[in-house]
Amino acid sequence: MKIRHNADTLVLFEPSWVSAALMSLAGIGLIALAVLNITSDVEHARTLLFVLGIGILLVGLFGSQHLRVVFDRIVGTVTLTTYPVIPIEWGFMRTRNLIRDLDKFRYAYVELAPKSGTAEMNSKKHYNLALASGALPEEMLIAKRVPLLVATDESVRWVISTHAKLSLRHAQMLASEINAWMGVAAPPRPGG
Repeated sequence: MKIRHNADTLVLFEPSWVSAALMSLAGIGLIALAVLNITSDVEHARTLLFVLGIGILLVGLFGSQHLRVVFDRIVGTVTLTTYPVIPIEWGFMRTRNLIRDLDKFRYAYVELAPKSGTAEMNSKKHYNLALASGALPEEMLIAKRVPLLVATDESVRWVISTHAKLSLRHAQMLASEINAWMGVAAPPRPGG
């Protein structure tokens, strides 16, 4: 995620052009294999490959989304917006806005992404950036090491980086920037 800010606004954004481009290239590659008759002489295999290529191409173009989070002091809101890479408003491909009051959040913090903890120990872990409105249970504060298993609603915590795969260092840097912009201290460390 990238960050920009001034005295009145802070903007986090995650463009997803890379994933859209890679999926589109994979789809085009499968279509080319089917058309050039490289993989098989069997007609139904070529047709299946062609249809699969079209499907992957369409998902790459229409299923990828941008993420934008705007903290606005003037209006007093935090707005999380997801919108499609290709600006088409149809079905699941439409802009979605979630708006919360800025005043209710006390600080930003980092937690381990839920699916990341189930992977192998040597695999790269991904982290979420979240906003907290009150005192968090200790399970949430140690969530950098283990996935969060505590059920909470958005009145206590709001994960704002669900579409982005963040490294621990990058997520901590973003949380630190948000906390500095909000003029608050980082959440207390467990045991300290």
